[in-house]
Amino acid sequence: VTTASSSSSVSPLLFCGFANPPNGIVVPVPGTNGQMTHAVFGLFCAASIDEGESWPYRRLVSDDGYGTVVNAGDFDQFVMNQTHAEPAGYSTARQGADGRVHLVTSKNHYAFDWQW
Repeated sequence: VTTASSSSSVSPLLFCGFANPPNGIVVPVPGTNGQMTHAVFGLFCAASIDEGESWPYRRLVSDDGYGTVVNAGDFDQFVMNQTHAEPAGYSTARQGADGRVHLVTSKNHYAFDWQW
């Protein structure tokens, strides 16, 4: 995926939302070049490079660990792992001058680049 600040004429669209049980959303398993997929739940982002006709790049907003307890504010906690992320909230995202995407939810701030 290229960024709006690159020399390419393609600027991706970014959608971030929450995938909830019972089905979640199917995303590629990180590190498998899309050869393997699994269902994930919670905060995810998807990128389109064809004006929203398709969303081939999908990723859970997670540290890909095996179980990190995250304080979600208001004394709420959730477990972030390879298949679960922040479960709900409001969100907004913006690309910074450095090219990184900054995603802010009701509870947390995430920052990542397009190669993430």
